[in-house]
Amino acid sequence: MNLYHFWESFNSLLETAGTILYAFLGKGLKESRIADNFAANSSHDITGKMLTSQKQLSAYRFGAGSVADTGCGAVSIYNVLNILRMNPSLAEVISMTERYARPVLGGRAGANPFAAGRVLEQYHLDYEMYKSADKMEAAMKNGSVSIVVMWNEETDLLKGAHFYAVEKTDRGIRSYNGPGDHQDQSLAGVIGKGKFIAGYTIQKRNG
Repeated sequence: MNLYHFWESFNSLLETAGTILYAFLGKGLKESRIADNFAANSSHDITGKMLTSQKQLSAYRFGAGSVADTGCGAVSIYNVLNILRMNPSLAEVISMTERYARPVLGGRAGANPFAAGRVLEQYHLDYEMYKSADKMEAAMKNGSVSIVVMWNEETDLLKGAHFYAVEKTDRGIRSYNGPGDHQDQSLAGVIGKGKFIAGYTIQKRNG
């Protein structure tokens, strides 16, 4: 086996292990931790402002760490709520993500890609979850808003996973806090060198 095929097999094992980690080890956080983080984050809350770089959010707590390090799930949901003109509170969205998105390893491995819908439900949003980027893109309509979860690099899963919001317009698909925060004509173009894990198309609930 040459080095390329070894690395490809190793990545495949990592992907399986990562899926198991998120699916079975996402136990969430203690309520005391969630309450302490909410109090700290509320002291310098942000509302109604799109966030394009979580690295600027080191002062905000997520789980046992910070939003800058592993809070991309909360940032993606916060940005979705902004696009839908729901004037969200970042402190509240972080708290909801900590409580309902089953953070893994005390939040050190971020939110669970397969549990983000539980947070969306708290905001009375309807959603469809996809495990295929092609099927998700086919379902996206002009003006629609979605969340993408991907491995940062398809050829090196040790570089971790990332959540980000995307918006489809007549000019293409725009990402927020995504890989380069850019606009592309396709979802594959936005994902770039990453690998799709899961995605959510989202809309306000009728009634």
